[in-house]
Amino acid sequence: MEGRDLTMTPGGTPTFLLCDWYRAEEHTEANRIFTYVPSSSSSPKQRNGPGFTGRETGGPGCSLHIRSLMLSDAGAYRVSKSVRGGLEGQRVVIGVFEKLFPPILRPAEIFVEEHANVTLNCTTSECSRVSVLWFKDWKLVPAKVVYSEQYRALTIPDASRDDEGMYTCEARNAADRAMSNPSKIAVTEKLFPPILQPAELFVEEHANITLNCTTPERSGVTVSWFKDGKAVPAKAVLSEQNRALTVPDVSRDDAGTYTCQARSPAKSAMSNPSKIAVKGLRSPLTAIVLGSLALAALGGTLLFCFFRAQSQKQMNPVYENMDPSAQVMPVNSSETNNTYEELQHSTRDVYNQLRW
Repeated sequence: MEGRDLTMTPGGTPTFLLCDWYRAEEHTEANRIFTYVPSSSSSPKQRNGPGFTGRETGGPGCSLHIRSLMLSDAGAYRVSKSVRGGLEGQRVVIGVFEKLFPPILRPAEIFVEEHANVTLNCTTSECSRVSVLWFKDWKLVPAKVVYSEQYRALTIPDASRDDEGMYTCEARNAADRAMSNPSKIAVTEKLFPPILQPAELFVEEHANITLNCTTPERSGVTVSWFKDGKAVPAKAVLSEQNRALTVPDVSRDDAGTYTCQARSPAKSAMSNPSKIAVKGLRSPLTAIVLGSLALAALGGTLLFCFFRAQSQKQMNPVYENMDPSAQVMPVNSSETNNTYEELQHSTRDVYNQLRW
């Protein structure tokens, strides 16, 4: 396995003059790792070749020791021993398997609504020799799940409460295995948008208003309130579980569009809007000003009527102490055609004019 050490010792005649190790099928100088001479009085006994990586060491019996195996060390090796009477050769193939680290399973926790699809991703080696197994509560997952190619992803279609639990994935090869972190799946009921009532409200300043947010009262569902898309003012009073909002002593600043939001661990849903309109009351100063203007208008009307009456008196003189049937002769009585004027007003009419 990758990272471990490996020692290979060929069989055959134990006594040899020298041996050569090659990293390949062919006995060529380019593939030679080293030549080992056990009886050499000179140093070193190991004469390295082009195939030497710094991790290979020759030893007794013409052994080859490789430290910290790498995936590139996998493949065919050949050894040639010079013994009395000739050469002895052997071939060996080694396989180096990847060292497996614990896979990473994402998400580590997920909340979904019923009938939704859930997907978990297991991040591990992409090597074709690494297989992945999935477990739910430490047992193989149910048959309803769908796997991606190479089993690196798992999808649960149409999730139900039965699919809740702890999921893990395990990476395996011929030499090693590693388990992932757990992933918790929780399935909740479907969350619908809350209903906010009343949808529209007109109030006067200094009144109290209350809005009600209707949403399922079940564990894990919280309610938040907003005014014009921002958090409601600090003066607002919330009921237990935040299902009702009261704004005391409203002012023009409290007018706007209110909404409530229901949130579960799996989803959030916004309510319909509720529009609040606030109309102001007249202040005492405003009432005094308006009253003064009304009195001034009334006084002007009375003065106008009085002067008009006086003007009419001057234009129509009234003769007192005179018989209503009497005739009045014009001043110029010498003219041939005398003209007489007759008063047609009764005494009552004269009094009425004087009263006016």
